[in-house]
Amino acid sequence: MDKTSPEIYRKTFTSRYELSREHQILEYLGQRHAPVPPVVLSHVEMAYLEMHHGGTDLHQWLNSRSVTPAEVMQALAGALSALIVTAQLDVWHIDIALRNFVIQNTGGASGRRVWLIDFGNAICPHFALQKPLWMRPNRDQHPLLQTALAQDWQAFYKRHQLPEPTDWHAPFDVPQNIYQDDWTRGLHVEDLPLKWCVTAHGAGQMLLLASRMHPSLIAEFKDPFSALLNLHNEDDARAMLQQCLGHLQHACATPKPIDKQQTPRPRAEPPLQVASRIASLTRSEEVMTTPALPKPPAMQPTSHHGWILGISAICLGMGWWILDIGYSVQRQAISRLTLATLLCVLVFSLIGLAGLLKRQDKMRWLVRSMWLHGFGQFTLLFELWVFGMPLGNLGWLGLAPTLALLGLAWW
Repeated sequence: MDKTSPEIYRKTFTSRYELSREHQILEYLGQRHAPVPPVVLSHVEMAYLEMHHGGTDLHQWLNSRSVTPAEVMQALAGALSALIVTAQLDVWHIDIALRNFVIQNTGGASGRRVWLIDFGNAICPHFALQKPLWMRPNRDQHPLLQTALAQDWQAFYKRHQLPEPTDWHAPFDVPQNIYQDDWTRGLHVEDLPLKWCVTAHGAGQMLLLASRMHPSLIAEFKDPFSALLNLHNEDDARAMLQQCLGHLQHACATPKPIDKQQTPRPRAEPPLQVASRIASLTRSEEVMTTPALPKPPAMQPTSHHGWILGISAICLGMGWWILDIGYSVQRQAISRLTLATLLCVLVFSLIGLAGLLKRQDKMRWLVRSMWLHGFGQFTLLFELWVFGMPLGNLGWLGLAPTLALLGLAWW
């Protein structure tokens, strides 16, 4: 068998009648996407059906595993939903019990599939009964179902002139050969007047048993489960079943309370995961970017700052004029350093002028240009010192650019 193929379950029958009726009901429900096992093969001669294996029956699953309350509620919600769906399709499962539901063995608490199985004791107007249901009356059943089952067995014993049991609720023997050869119509169980009430009663008994197996559910669900018992109004029964299903589903979906006494901590993310996320974002063409932060406002000079910039500009202008006088007094020829300095100041001043005209933060570009003029003047002062100008004279020549740079630094 291929690893991806579903596991197959084989169910054998004691007669072709039982096989054909269950096969027909399963096919009818499967074609309407009801939660029942899909049939794979029907072998009439060997009297068996092969179907997808649904997992473990709910009674065994609840007993054999240390399941959590959330898992129990999810499984019970799945079972009740399956029962309601089949009833809406006019298939009435009479033997409602945990053993007649199977739950998937793998999957999370919210992903386990639940199927309804064993339709030997089911009634459906599309597939009429021809023998009494192979089950006896039980005092845990709805009173109407108890009466109908007892009447069908009474008629069976009278047809075949068999001695009737004194108590139909106690175990009694049925001759197998006579039962196999019995064919009849008009069974009382098919004419149950309140099928939704009978279904709700059976569901309530099953859910109460499950809650007794897990006492933590008793306090929350005992009342809604008990409200399903002994109903005699079809509308009430349908409403109570839906209400009970909604209660279970809501309890499954309700998040667990958070312990607020714990220290709130961020979640640590492995470095590889961060790197892979960055790489995926780099490759993606539809990257969601965070909103751009607003740009810082352009420097808007106050009147006080304006005076400082004005004085610094005057000092720089005087600095160039004084340097020109210094070169003339010193009779210093224009050197390569002089030309390089003047060219650098000129080029970057033009760049600053372009930025001043096009950018919003015009004052920044103006200040940068003034700093460059100051550094250029100190470069030329250094050149005059190298060529022998006295320090006293250099001090007077450097006074203007020094005041200008101090003003810019304070600004």
